[in-house]
Amino acid sequence: MKHAETAVQTRSDDRASASKMSDNPVKQEVQNFDKKCLKKTNTAEKNTLPTQEVIEQEKKAAEAAK
Repeated sequence: MKHAETAVQTRSDDRASASKMSDNPVKQEVQNFDKKCLKKTNTAEKNTLPTQEVIEQEKKAAEAAK
């Protein structure tokens, strides 16, 4: 049986690969992005609840489907 070499990755290897990923030009662009050029927006959330009539209609439809 021949000797098989195994690669053991250490934490220092993980940090080295992580630092290589941080050199990504996209990340650099995000870090240098100027938030002042964004427009202010107002968000209106709509979360309407069904009426009692709609609930009763759905119950009847569910019972009829059984």
